[in-house]
Amino acid sequence: MQPPVQPPVQRPVKKKRKGGVAVLIILLVLLLGGLGGLIFYVLSQPPQPLDPEDTVINLQPTTFRFRQTAFECGLEDVDTLVMAEFDESVDTAGLELYTVCDETGEKILLTDDGQGADTIAGDNVFYGRAAFSSDEEGKLTYTLQTDSAGFTVEASSAHVKFYSLDTLQNENYIMDMMESDLYGYFNRYYESGDAEADAALHQQLVSEMAQYLDQLVEDGDIESYVYSGTDFIIELPLQIYVFHCNVNEEVKDGAYNESFLADADLQMMLLLPYDGSLGSGSFEDAMETISDADIGYADSASLGSGNVTIEAMKSLHNYRVIAINTHGGCSDSSGAYFALGVSADEISYADRANRRLLRGSSGRALATAAFFDYYYEDNSMNDCLFYLGCCHGADNDILANTLIRKGADAVLAFTNGVYSSYDAAMIRSLFDALAEEDPSADGCTATILTALDHAKQVNGDLDPYGNDDSKRAELKLFQANASDPFRLVRDGDTGTVSGKVVSAEDGYSPIPYARITIVGDSLTASFYTDASGTYTYSLPSGEYTVTVSAEDYIPLKLYTSVYTNYTTYLETLLMI
Repeated sequence: MQPPVQPPVQRPVKKKRKGGVAVLIILLVLLLGGLGGLIFYVLSQPPQPLDPEDTVINLQPTTFRFRQTAFECGLEDVDTLVMAEFDESVDTAGLELYTVCDETGEKILLTDDGQGADTIAGDNVFYGRAAFSSDEEGKLTYTLQTDSAGFTVEASSAHVKFYSLDTLQNENYIMDMMESDLYGYFNRYYESGDAEADAALHQQLVSEMAQYLDQLVEDGDIESYVYSGTDFIIELPLQIYVFHCNVNEEVKDGAYNESFLADADLQMMLLLPYDGSLGSGSFEDAMETISDADIGYADSASLGSGNVTIEAMKSLHNYRVIAINTHGGCSDSSGAYFALGVSADEISYADRANRRLLRGSSGRALATAAFFDYYYEDNSMNDCLFYLGCCHGADNDILANTLIRKGADAVLAFTNGVYSSYDAAMIRSLFDALAEEDPSADGCTATILTALDHAKQVNGDLDPYGNDDSKRAELKLFQANASDPFRLVRDGDTGTVSGKVVSAEDGYSPIPYARITIVGDSLTASFYTDASGTYTYSLPSGEYTVTVSAEDYIPLKLYTSVYTNYTTYLETLLMI
């Protein structure tokens, strides 16, 4: 059989193109003409806005919070401040903010215009007011949002909750039971003289206490707990309880008197909740160093033991130097806390539920950042130095940053657990150097940076006591303005205003906690009268408008001049 015959292969024939160059020229002319027409059309149109996606500024707040977060059921509307703060490098001009309740969609306007709840315009801190009331327990969640064109705000939530007194009292019962049980474990500790065996026994008891608390979490009696190395910090739905279980009494760890009447002419306050111990004598010597230096500081006011009350802690507005020598600790959620001289039984329901004051196993009240955040207006402290002589005050920056926001110029606090001997040596050396004249700045005393360097050179960068290098204490500095560090005396271009606010009804009854607002060309400050109705405040020389306001009284406005190295006494103000 013959194979099939394949057809011959057809090869393509390349034909010559006629007029190819002419065609290309025609196409080029058309292309250029179309492009020119397009350019003419675009230029003749009115300008169009850019795509909104290209112009939106995304903002992430550094802080979003309600000043009060827990409210007792059954009360009439309770007013509180709402605050959102953005990094000062962000341009927020034109931004309006709203907090929107997830459940109802109700909007609360926050502004940065210096009006209403906001005290300083353009500082990237937005304020608003909200009022809450409820007859039932529960929680509301608010999310920060904005309707302003060109801005979006990254999701950030804050909560408010409502509680009944029955719930709070039940928590107190749980804390009583828990405290008794924890002491049952802790009291089994004894010192045998063998350091290694003692440490092993302490670790065993801590482990047993942790197992006990794990069971309480599982049973729903408490929400969570952490062990800081010295304290069990235990969170209940409303309150925080701190159980101290450090066996080394050389390390700072963690009779009530309501009277407190500070002398407004004094610029320094020393607080000694454990007067007679913890090296309190060295703190007194350090304050005397400043008053004896002839730089314009009188002897320090001083409160000891039971006189370091809750009311006293609300009255620190007008002091330039504040030092406290006490026990303390730190919580990741609440920040550093420190012991007062007041019994924990004296803490109000609202302060408990809002965690402004905690209950400690020592039986004393413990003050937190939330206490200062609630009871002090922003910038109401007198550009002061706040020395916090206790353990763990700088383990995180929550308390220090709160004090700076409230007007402190500098805050000094220790990381880790500090021995009383090192704390006492540091404040003596620090205040000695702080009162010295600065040879590089005429008329000024040394900066806080120079004084801190001197104290560390004399006493060591870290606490030399103890055995664990990784846990040695360090005195850490927090500053409001690193480029202009705190000094006791500046270049002489400052003066002081002082005065007293009383009721016009009888002409002498003081009005405590009246708000004094001072506005000048380059400064706005706000502070309060003390319990006796008096106030003293230092500020640069210049012309100022002074406004005085108090609840149930008609505001007063006056004008004054502040002169260098001179105290201007504003006459006793009568409010009606």
